[in-house]
Amino acid sequence: PVEWPLEHWSSLDAYQLPPAPPEAGPDVDLARQRVAKERETYYTLGGFGQLFELLRALRPFEKVLMDLVDDNPVYLEIMQARFEFFYETQRRTLEAAGGLIDFCHAGDDFGNQRGPMISPSIFDRHFASKYRCYFDMVHAHNARTMLHMCGCCEAFLPRLVDLGLDVYDVVQPTTPSMDIAVLARNCGEGLTFCGSVCVQTTLAW
Repeated sequence: PVEWPLEHWSSLDAYQLPPAPPEAGPDVDLARQRVAKERETYYTLGGFGQLFELLRALRPFEKVLMDLVDDNPVYLEIMQARFEFFYETQRRTLEAAGGLIDFCHAGDDFGNQRGPMISPSIFDRHFASKYRCYFDMVHAHNARTMLHMCGCCEAFLPRLVDLGLDVYDVVQPTTPSMDIAVLARNCGEGLTFCGSVCVQTTLAW
């Protein structure tokens, strides 16, 4: 049977976040050398973090949605802890790379096949400030921000651009509103799109 680590709050005491990566040491030095070598030919992509997505792995999806609507204090405390871990991991990665990372990648599937899974007001209440903080930190290290979102996410894009998003990955054209031309017209010149071929139909075969 499928079980979630925090389906019941009684399991909270046993839940622990992993430690953030080290800021210095031989492994960090080796990684920096490898990134420098790869950057001679390619753009470099650093880190990967999730807020909404990983929280859905901890609790059943319907409970996650109700936690967001109800402003459940325990859930929000976990979300803050996960954000701080994600933020610190990305910060240490950028610091260790010393300017060698071009893009920082994160991912949250805020959309499904037909539309958003949460409302813009819920996004603003629980996620917007965290993403602004993260995007500001990435830009302070002279890197660009990149966010993966599956599904129909057009409702969030103007807000994310305002918060500091540079690249939207991967465009999933499942509805007319997700057509790349429509998105480009609605988002202006403030956003770069990565991918516009459906991963469920064209690329799947």
